[in-house]
Amino acid sequence: MEKAVLHEKDKIIRQKRMMQHKIDRKFLNKYVYDKGEEILNMAEAQFPIQTSQIIHKIVELIRTGEIKGRISGRELLILFGSVGIHIRINTTIQIHGKLIPLSDKLRQKYGVKGDL
Repeated sequence: MEKAVLHEKDKIIRQKRMMQHKIDRKFLNKYVYDKGEEILNMAEAQFPIQTSQIIHKIVELIRTGEIKGRISGRELLILFGSVGIHIRINTTIQIHGKLIPLSDKLRQKYGVKGDL
């Protein structure tokens, strides 16, 4: 019986956190620009727990007035990197009208194996 009650409490806590994250993210989307939403999407996909905590803190700082301006995608990348979260970004280039990942082109040109 106690396990069922604890399980139900955990479920409620997770639901509240998920709802708060959605509210925070919607609020923050109004303050990001220059690929900011894309950076947040990549961060959430790669580091969901940490990103949720960072988003919550940024929203808190905006609401208290400690952050007054908008936040660019570049600034978000720097912020995440400064706390040890290095977001991988797929970069593509166009060669002969075809988009290919930059990492593939570098591998071909320099014979590098593995991740770049």
